[in-house]
Amino acid sequence: MRIRCHLQIVALAIFLCPAPALVAEEAYVSLSKEQKIAVFDIDEATGKLSLFAQWETPGQPGAMAFNQSGDRLYVAMKSKGGIATFEIGDGGESRMLGTVAMDGSAGFLHVHPSGKFLFCS
Repeated sequence: MRIRCHLQIVALAIFLCPAPALVAEEAYVSLSKEQKIAVFDIDEATGKLSLFAQWETPGQPGAMAFNQSGDRLYVAMKSKGGIATFEIGDGGESRMLGTVAMDGSAGFLHVHPSGKFLFCS
């Protein structure tokens, strides 16, 4: 059974994925003022964070959620009132697939296990 644990504290989302395809655990952090997402590798032995990458976002990022397979990241845009979708490559690189406009800003995102629905509030 695959278990995905989510911890979100002040725009910090850490996703611990025991899937064998992932080599290291990673932390994804919303950098709202910089309009970026910072990706950190987590050293499993020490817990030390090392900056791996920074991705530009089309607005101020907030809540984030991964799909079940971990290859899509959905990010609420606080400043623009929408959601951006990123494709995550095997090497950790990203590519923005698109955005969806919405009224207001989502403070919470959750992807249905089927991957067919994205819930936001």
